[in-house]
Amino acid sequence: MTIQVPLSLAKTKDSALVMEAIYFVVRVLGNSIRGYQHSEVSTEPSPKARRLAAKALKEIEAAEKAPITRIRDNRLEAYISVLDTLLAELALPVSETLLDDAEKMLQEMRAHST
Repeated sequence: MTIQVPLSLAKTKDSALVMEAIYFVVRVLGNSIRGYQHSEVSTEPSPKARRLAAKALKEIEAAEKAPITRIRDNRLEAYISVLDTLLAELALPVSETLLDDAEKMLQEMRAHST
């Protein structure tokens, strides 16, 4: 069975919300690999991110037909990997926009300093 990004994360349009939820999903998965027996999302994220992370974890459990704490480590690591890839993809447009803005600002500063 191939590992896929949980549908709830893939279909959510709010990139910032998805990035926040991914952080907490990965944290739960990583904690399970380290032997923690609780798979609940912490109360730290915003309520929307907490609900989205919890839904994504339920989707992983449904796909694996097992609770998070009973999924093999190599499978959990594979989910972490696909989520890290999604996180990088979501962060890239933000980074490119910031770089474009910084370049424009530098050009304006150079134009005003001469």
